[in-house]
Amino acid sequence: RVIHAIGTPYELMSEKEIADYKKSWVERIVPPERQEKAAECYLLPGEDGLNGYLWHAFSFELVDALHGTEARAAFDGAQRGSAVLISAWDDAGYRVSDSSKLTAAVLDEIIDVVITDSNFGWTYAKPHEEYLGPYFFRG
Repeated sequence: RVIHAIGTPYELMSEKEIADYKKSWVERIVPPERQEKAAECYLLPGEDGLNGYLWHAFSFELVDALHGTEARAAFDGAQRGSAVLISAWDDAGYRVSDSSKLTAAVLDEIIDVVITDSNFGWTYAKPHEEYLGPYFFRG
């Protein structure tokens, strides 16, 4: 699993916890008038609770965010504590007790990852497509 390479304490999330968290993230971050579009953009988890690419909120411009170099700098400079890291590549989710040691450079080594503040205050998303993102959003 990707989190082993990061070297910070974590708790593995169940598939249901991941799906519930993704749904809550969409409800809190995506404006109400764009919620229906979120489903069309494969932003929400499927019937099996898997998939649901949160970074589509940024690539489909449902939510305004910094991107590229600005996003990396904003993430590295943000005050961060507990967080949720979701790896779409291996359908895994982790509750990270201290995300302050994670950097954009470390996350660049992981394919298709989203890390969010436990209280949805910020999100850093790195898609698997190299020409997209990364994105940083502060709510």
